[in-house]
Amino acid sequence: MLASSSPANTGNGLLLVNTIDNAIGFTGVENLAGAIPRNALLVMNDSATLPASLSGIFEGSEVELRLTGQRKGSLWQVLVFGAGNHQTSTEERPRGPDLSAGDRIELKALVAVVRERGAHRRLAWVELIPTEGTFWHALYASGKPVQYAYAPAPVDLWDVQTTIAARPWSVEMPSAARPLSSTVILRLVSEGVAIATLTHAAGLSSTGDADLDAQLPFDEAYDIPMRTARAVEDARAQGRPIIAVGTSVVRALESCARDHGGQVVAGQGIARLRLSESFVPKIVSALVTGVHEPGSSHWELLRAFVKGDLLQHAALTAEQNHMKTHEWGDTCLVGAWA
Repeated sequence: MLASSSPANTGNGLLLVNTIDNAIGFTGVENLAGAIPRNALLVMNDSATLPASLSGIFEGSEVELRLTGQRKGSLWQVLVFGAGNHQTSTEERPRGPDLSAGDRIELKALVAVVRERGAHRRLAWVELIPTEGTFWHALYASGKPVQYAYAPAPVDLWDVQTTIAARPWSVEMPSAARPLSSTVILRLVSEGVAIATLTHAAGLSSTGDADLDAQLPFDEAYDIPMRTARAVEDARAQGRPIIAVGTSVVRALESCARDHGGQVVAGQGIARLRLSESFVPKIVSALVTGVHEPGSSHWELLRAFVKGDLLQHAALTAEQNHMKTHEWGDTCLVGAWA
């Protein structure tokens, strides 16, 4: 069995699964620069994590509104839960009230006014109105990061930021970049690895509802800078490997290319594609991501990059090296890099 991780118990192992020669290896994430070609392009998600969990009162009862990351004009889509705390897993949280247009939920420095029912009974579209200060001031005063039951203590907003966190777009941490410390990044650059960034609004990893979970990930916004679009197209033209740090980067790059005739172009867009065993990446050569339990939905996403029995052998290697799972767990690099 793989061990779980938490902010106080992070993993720094690196599982290597190279499909060019079907080789599996194990090292430390600090050695990433030595594991990939010096001419590689590494693309990272620089999105910061929002305080996306908002606790409040509705008709005298405690509720939680969890931002899903989807926006429509001034409206935010929220997932509605009943009372609970960080020790209760998302799957065990009670379903919240069925909200209707016009309902108001008090959220410390915000009031959430329901404008539309969602496409699912647990979802609603709300306008978040500050009762003091600006919207962003009120959001940070009212919210906290999405919590994880396996963590021994409540997770602080600082715990869910990566080294390169910039614009606050994500409702859960784009955790694949979490182990890439400034030291790791500087070593990559010193070894000649090119690094580019984009911003992708990483969404919820779980809703607590089987029907909704089957629809994950929801549509997610991305923004690709001109310098990154050029770096990607140059790497493609030169036959250099493009390595995505996180599935959010894969979704952004591959969605952009799909929507623009096979080219990665600068600008904002919506990532709608879903990774699966049948998906064939056109842009990304390999993926840096977290380690998850074999059979879990996230682990199965790796089959987009690893075919056949190789992933099963990789899972065995992860278990033999006591690798840790979840957002603060160990890391794997999967795919084809020369």
